[in-house]
Amino acid sequence: MTESGGHTRSEAVYLDAVSGDGEVAMVARLCRYPQRGVQWAWLHVFVGARVYSFTDHGLACGAGFTDLDAADALYEACAAELQIRFERRGAVAAPSAATLFAQVRAHAQDGASFVVPADGPGSVAVSVKASFVPDAVPVSNRQGRHEMQGRVSAELIVAGQPCQLQARGHFHEQEQSDPRFTVPFTYATLRGEDFGLIFIRGARGVRGQFTEGGRSVGLTRVDMSGPGSRRDIDLLLADGRRLHGTLQARHRYDVRVQGESRPASIVAGSIGGRACSGCVNDFRVDALPFLPA
Repeated sequence: MTESGGHTRSEAVYLDAVSGDGEVAMVARLCRYPQRGVQWAWLHVFVGARVYSFTDHGLACGAGFTDLDAADALYEACAAELQIRFERRGAVAAPSAATLFAQVRAHAQDGASFVVPADGPGSVAVSVKASFVPDAVPVSNRQGRHEMQGRVSAELIVAGQPCQLQARGHFHEQEQSDPRFTVPFTYATLRGEDFGLIFIRGARGVRGQFTEGGRSVGLTRVDMSGPGSRRDIDLLLADGRRLHGTLQARHRYDVRVQGESRPASIVAGSIGGRACSGCVNDFRVDALPFLPA
């Protein structure tokens, strides 16, 4: 099934964590289409110069929808040699905690190869155990989407070798009935020690928030250079502040969505003179406005 899924209700859950220097990271996502009995899963783990990736867009999915109004929520995908399980504690708009357990057989590749592995299992055993505790105000950049940043404690095990990751990260849930991945966009979630920003930008502007000190300020403009090893970024906040930043890609990788490329990167750099790291994803790059190279 294509990721867009047509006008069918879908629900997605996501967790990432990126070390301050961008060298170690994990990104996990499930998207469920209960009416079609299908869900898809992505898991990417970054350790050293290697990327360990797993994607599957044809996993079986139960017919029931997640009750987002419940105090807790569970999302799970299981198959042969595969388990991915997200749990959220507390209300969807302001969770108190979330956890992830993932166990897959992933494809291993050099971080600079840009080869997109085939869907399905690879040859390397990878597992992730992670806990998330929010430390910033929740934000929403579209109806049905609930996002927040916080502290992640994770154990990544690759081919039997454990790696501990203590970092700021990002958790979100999203439900919608309109198709996904139909318009060009750049999406970013970036975190420093005491600030963060989340935005999605396209040809018609930006929706996003800058968080610090227990509050959020809207982003009214984001200009940035295109995908590459270095990206410049200029922010205009609703309170009038202008911030410049530079992001270095520590890992670059690609995911195929409906047969199209969705390039992504794990980055580290600075915003307004303050260190940050996180994730930047692009879709239909040729249709997006970027700063001159």
